[in-house]
Amino acid sequence: MSTITRRKFIGLAAALVAVPTGLLLSEAAPRSRSNQLGGARAATATKAPVGKSSRNLFIDESGSAADEFRIAGCLAIDAALSKKIKALVRHNLGNEQQLKWNRVSIRNYPAHQKVVAAILDALDRNELQFTYAVAQARNANWLNSQTDIGYSRAVDTLLRRCALEHRSTHKLYIYPQRRRADGSLIALCRNLNRFASNNKFAKAPIRLIEYRDSRDSLLNQVVDVLVGALAYRANARLADSAANSEKQRLADYIAKRISPSSRVAV
Repeated sequence: MSTITRRKFIGLAAALVAVPTGLLLSEAAPRSRSNQLGGARAATATKAPVGKSSRNLFIDESGSAADEFRIAGCLAIDAALSKKIKALVRHNLGNEQQLKWNRVSIRNYPAHQKVVAAILDALDRNELQFTYAVAQARNANWLNSQTDIGYSRAVDTLLRRCALEHRSTHKLYIYPQRRRADGSLIALCRNLNRFASNNKFAKAPIRLIEYRDSRDSLLNQVVDVLVGALAYRANARLADSAANSEKQRLADYIAKRISPSSRVAV
């Protein structure tokens, strides 16, 4: 067996140093997927530093032009737990095809209640995170026409907060429920990363912003129900004599279970 001389050892060490660290700790970037709205591409940003975990953000908003308030909600789930949470939703959904706040009725109330209870239990276990923001409808316009993706300034507030909070810890993949709008997802992604990283793109946390169709995304359906219930209460629908009693029950249950600390100031 040959001995390793001091000269050989120095040579081996130099060879190791020459290997780029990126090859030792490489991380495959997700494939860019097309955004079917107007043929525009999904918004992508520069590659985030190796070592960050991935987090998926599902976005929706409830409240019409006739309402006093609009409620925006963000459900945040680490990518490693996404399959588990989706399976939890499917199991509790039973024979129902999908969740939708506007379709809550006597027939499908049990399925909606079971799913909501399971999601809120997961929140209590810190397996996911839900934040929401309330904006007065008369002051709810999106702040930038170039990045307006069909939501109110409440969603803009949530996205800025999430980008800022997770800039050093997560790579963010943002999935708003599809809306008709002229704003650019690419421009929004760029603006949010500039805001979060103080114009230093090396720290840009957002990797992707892409619309989701609710019929295909269980987790966007969950957000639809949560923000729908909160908006139902905020806009005093409970006082309406013609109100849907199942919606009243579900809205009351959700309001009791969601922590006041989940609300973000606009």
